[in-house]
Amino acid sequence: CKYVPHVVGVRVGQEIQFKNSDKTMHNVHSLSAKTGKPFNRGMPAGSPNASYMLTKPEVMAKMKCDAHPWMSCYIGAMDHPFFAVTGTAGMFSLEGLPDGEYEVAAWHELSMLKSDVVKVTVAGGEGSASFVFIKPGS
Repeated sequence: CKYVPHVVGVRVGQEIQFKNSDKTMHNVHSLSAKTGKPFNRGMPAGSPNASYMLTKPEVMAKMKCDAHPWMSCYIGAMDHPFFAVTGTAGMFSLEGLPDGEYEVAAWHELSMLKSDVVKVTVAGGEGSASFVFIKPGS
């Protein structure tokens, strides 16, 4: 009774597959604010995969199961290939980013935690960014 992965990045227009491997009823309910195509599909045990596609950039589109309120996941849809989901240590890399000046943003599921956009210079294929999430009132 959980979505795996919990957070994923995709390209705009990329098909996303949802599979129910549990022996219970689930549904996939999109709470996407920008796609314009509501999605709420029941998925009984053994049902075929459900397909979904975000048609516009969005960070982040929340998906949930109405039958199990603890089940949710987040999909970030980008119109370019330069995005990443951090590993367990909070590290990430953006492969193939051309040299130049960029603004890099971070997102956290706990929306009360805010992080600024960080300016990064990539030279020789390398750059560095560090984010600090701050709890309001701290």
